Order: sequence, then C-alpha cells, then structure tokens
Amino acid sequence: MCFPIPPPSFIIMRKEFKIFFINSQLIDKFKDKTKKLLWFLGKSAFMFILLFILLDLIFAGFIFYKYIFLINIEESTVLDPSTKFNENMYQSVLKEIEIRENIYKNLSQ
Repeated sequence: MCFPIPPPSFIIMRKEFKIFFINSQLIDKFKDKTKKLLWFLGKSAFMFILLFILLDLIFAGFIFYKYIFLINIEESTVLDPSTKFNENMYQSVLKEIEIRENIYKNLSQ
C-alpha cells in the first residue's frame, strides 16, 4: 500500500505546529522559573531589602567620594596664581569710557 504525498500546506502546518509547541514549552519553562524566583524573593524579602539598602549605601559612598571628597582634595592642592593690578590697562579703560561719554554728551547737545 502506498501513501499519498502530503500537500505542501500540510508540511507547512506541521512545521508551524512544531514551532508553536517549542515556543509554548519555552514559555512554560519561563513561567516556572519566574514563579520560583518570585516565591524566593517573597520568602526572603527582608534580606533583599537589606541587600538593596547596602548596595544603595555603597553607591552613594562612591558618588560622594568621587564628586565631593576628591574635588576638595584637588582644590586644596591647586595654588592660586597671584593677580597683579595692571595700572596702565586700568587707565586705558578709563580713557575709553571718558571718550564714549564725551561722544554721547556731544550727540545730546
């Protein structure tokens, strides 16, 4: 007895069923692992809260060290350059201001 060759649509449907079956198995495994993880988190919630508080303190300490403590150390090591008052430059600026004031006075008259 010879069986007829199945039509191509049947083969495609069979492949899709296999893919669906594999995907449903993966989803079931993911659900089981997620349930186990959530139950574990629920049973030991207090320990996880303590762990997260510890991680938060470590992270905050690192941020404080990087942006506050190191900057204070660097500021104390930097020497302020001594600034000199340049009298000639000051006089030239005053002359420029006087010239502009004279121009504005002459325009208003």
